[in-house]
Amino acid sequence: MAWLGCFSESYLGPGDPDAGSTTRADASDDAASGDATDAADASAGSSTDAGTSGASTGSDDGSTGSDDTVGSTGDGGSFGPLTPGDNLDDGAMYPAAQGYSAHWYPSGEDNADGHQYLGQFPNGAQYYAYIRFELPAALPAGAVVEHATLELAGHDEYAWGGAYALRVWVQDTPDAPVVSGTSDYPQDGGAVVLSDDSVRWPELGGLPWQQPGPNATPDLAPLLQSLVDTHGGLAAGAHVQFWIGEDVLDGSGEEVGWFDSIAGQEHAPRLTLRVSPP
Repeated sequence: MAWLGCFSESYLGPGDPDAGSTTRADASDDAASGDATDAADASAGSSTDAGTSGASTGSDDGSTGSDDTVGSTGDGGSFGPLTPGDNLDDGAMYPAAQGYSAHWYPSGEDNADGHQYLGQFPNGAQYYAYIRFELPAALPAGAVVEHATLELAGHDEYAWGGAYALRVWVQDTPDAPVVSGTSDYPQDGGAVVLSDDSVRWPELGGLPWQQPGPNATPDLAPLLQSLVDTHGGLAAGAHVQFWIGEDVLDGSGEEVGWFDSIAGQEHAPRLTLRVSPP
């Protein structure tokens, strides 16, 4: 199995970041910058051979990466949980800001072991998580997405304390491509375009982050329904990609920790759907 570490752009801004900073992300930025070039070299040719253990997607029998998957989108009903099929199908990134270089973590922030973070870093900027799933069957035009839930396994938090909330978007495309680097960071004029609609997580109040334990989103059906309606349906084998960031960027720099799929099937992100046919 080939593991991908972090990728960074060149340092932007005058001088080094504040040497006295003690935030969790500050410390990891220093460590990550040192191995960015080596990680980028090692990544060449390895974008398809570092999937999660036991995952398989797009098989003839409708398997979607989990042994307990049931149902089919073509027939309607419930199906899932779906899990990412490849290492590059989930990860995290933050932009260049406040003297910090942009970073992309396809395999985890520390030691490529699947320990990811999302929230606000650098302060006032989105530290996004992205998670991509392959549809085992078509969602044709006229299909109704009745319910959709995404679940992340938590492992840590920084200055969170259940006082903050997240927000979930879906990438506005009928087949989301694999993220390839910090150039895919969602921003005005960028290659990645997020949905106009989004879902606050939770609907009200702050989000107590379970660690360890599952953290389930509110219903994301409206986001998937918008893809079906806007693009005239989604083909079998197409990919939907969710992006998760902080609800309000207030400059306070809090984060939550989550496991990406390279940590294994037990901790991999999961998507469960319920669909009615046209």
